[in-house]
Amino acid sequence: MDNELRNSNRCIKQALEQFGYGDYAGAAESVKEALSHEPNNGFYHSLLAVILLEMKRIYAAEHEAKLGLKIEPASDYAHYVMGLILTYQQKYKQALNELEQAISINPLEEDYLLAIGSAYEYMGKAQDALKVYEEALNLNPENEACYSKLGEWYLSQRNYLEAEKYFQNVLSINPQNADALIGMGTIHLKMGNREEALDHALWVLQQDANNTKALTLVAQVKAKKNVLLGSWWHFNSWAISGSNVRLMLILIISFVVVRFTSLILTDLNMVLYSKSLDYIWLAIVVFTWAGPVWFQKLLQKELKTVRLRSDY
Repeated sequence: MDNELRNSNRCIKQALEQFGYGDYAGAAESVKEALSHEPNNGFYHSLLAVILLEMKRIYAAEHEAKLGLKIEPASDYAHYVMGLILTYQQKYKQALNELEQAISINPLEEDYLLAIGSAYEYMGKAQDALKVYEEALNLNPENEACYSKLGEWYLSQRNYLEAEKYFQNVLSINPQNADALIGMGTIHLKMGNREEALDHALWVLQQDANNTKALTLVAQVKAKKNVLLGSWWHFNSWAISGSNVRLMLILIISFVVVRFTSLILTDLNMVLYSKSLDYIWLAIVVFTWAGPVWFQKLLQKELKTVRLRSDY
């Protein structure tokens, strides 16, 4: 029995290390190995749910979160994780219920307050979110996540000076904090300093090549420099913003409309217009296919040359 506990503890320690540097797949495997030793450990199921959520495996994450809560219904962490899942699913009232249960069990955990604040923001209750973020910071003035959340809140309100103050506080604690670097990069972009913005985003990508916020910031910078790339990025972001079903419907409907219009033009002896429409559609298809490859090449080129200023 002691050997089983030692093995599971070793796996969880390894999983937390892997999670810390972004190896989510490896972390998930380590937790699964721990569960092979202790299948009824609710904390392990909840931790696996958090990892799966980072991997965007939402249904698997929900399954593990429910298992964790079923095994340990009085666990503040289990309620917290369930709240994260529900927030991701845009079930904000249910999420708040779970998060409030977590904070009632453990009122000194600032991460639970930050999660409540995020839910409030998604619900459009910005002032409520601000109060909760400030409460979390008062609980632990050394928690960089609290400063990041406040920086992001002021950034959303376009109060760049106040946002910069909080991001700088984060960077004084941890110069490699991704959220703060992206926040500072966004401020630079808003102020028209494109190169500074790009440097901050690429610095994050050197640590985590799959950071979606950093990739978005790079694309925003490039979109302002290159009209074609900007057009692809905006179209692609719009197209994939919903579900896979929505994306398929957009593609199918677009194709049907183009083909139907082309046939009508041909029947009306407007062959030139029909051919032009076909070529335009072909150009769009090629453009959307080549866009990701183009963007990745530009990104790799930038990653080889970027150096952040020494004062960051």
